Amino acid sequence: MKKNNVEIELDFFKETFKLLNVEPRKFEYRLKSHPFDRNQKKLLEAFYFFKKNNKQLTLQRLTGPPLDHPFLEATRLYLLGLAQNHYGVFKFSVEHLTQSVKTYEFINEKEFVVYALTTLVLAHGNMKNLLEMEKAVDHMNSYTPGGDFSRLLMVQAEVQYLVQAGQLIKAEHILNRTFKKAGPSLDAFRPSFLIIQFSILLKKSRFKNCFDVLEQYKETKGFVVKTNYTYMKSLLDHLVDEKALYVYEADFKDYPELFHQLEVIKALSRGDIDRAWHFWGLLAKHNPMVYQDQFNYVAEYSLFSMAIHKYAVHAKSLKLDRSQLAHCKGPLEKIQFIFSETDSPISKANIIELIWNEELTEKSMNRLRKLVFEYNQKIQDKIISHQDSYKKSKAS
Repeated sequence: MKKNNVEIELDFFKETFKLLNVEPRKFEYRLKSHPFDRNQKKLLEAFYFFKKNNKQLTLQRLTGPPLDHPFLEATRLYLLGLAQNHYGVFKFSVEHLTQSVKTYEFINEKEFVVYALTTLVLAHGNMKNLLEMEKAVDHMNSYTPGGDFSRLLMVQAEVQYLVQAGQLIKAEHILNRTFKKAGPSLDAFRPSFLIIQFSILLKKSRFKNCFDVLEQYKETKGFVVKTNYTYMKSLLDHLVDEKALYVYEADFKDYPELFHQLEVIKALSRGDIDRAWHFWGLLAKHNPMVYQDQFNYVAEYSLFSMAIHKYAVHAKSLKLDRSQLAHCKGPLEKIQFIFSETDSPISKANIIELIWNEELTEKSMNRLRKLVFEYNQKIQDKIISHQDSYKKSKAS
């Protein structure tokens, strides 16, 4: 049966939509030159702005009432879920992607339902819901990929599930096989595959290999590569080589969760528990199921969970008996008592408040330096300066 003009235009829209993943220049040319209808053009522009990491313009074109055409509405929901998953709004992402899958299936759009299902797997993973993630993988695997790009989408989703499920050998096998079986779309997936490979190596404590993978990752192209590299390299350097954390909000302007995570670790490493609690509270607002009380991080093993494990145990154990501190005879006995209670760093401001009940000033800081010098002369344990804090030396 011969297709009418509406069906021909819809086929051209679908073909153009898929071009952005593999031939972006051809996509841009069509977007500028072809007279797409209003809704089709908004969806294509939303996808384009998403690829350019323009959150405002992406969501601006996707919000509003449902579209009358079922395929276009399913695509709007898919793009909305895709963007929300990327920007950390996981609950709404799952809702929109689930509805997109149902609509695509109702109208028998097999290739596009794979797009929505693979993203749904990742969104459930970000929600730390392994059971729903597994269900979405099984649902996804009931479909046959329509081409190389769809195949790699399915590989990415399944391997991500296997890593979260702890099936590292199987995940690594599939990943290595995929790298060897290079197809025309592999370059587009290389950044995400390298991130997954990094996660596997991290779980195996193969830190040298983690650095190697990061260097490969840095050379790939992608709109989140620079941000992810900065975040991962900073934490890996800090955890493995004990380098100081330097965090700049401008590096994470579109990714506040990563910025807040780094601020939590930086504050804990310096013994500034109040500042750590502040940023932990912001993370808890973002996802209370993951960021629970007492620095309890309920998620898969990662650089962040490693750092939390390193510092949060000490942070929770620092409960000084103020009455016992008050009975100490003089500043030297007080600082000795303080460091007998914890091995974690304590901020210099906190020590000054505990010993003299004063704020941190140049005068009080000089007094603390003299006290630490006296402590190190008279006490067997040694205290060293650690960024904005003091801590016991490893020799102690």
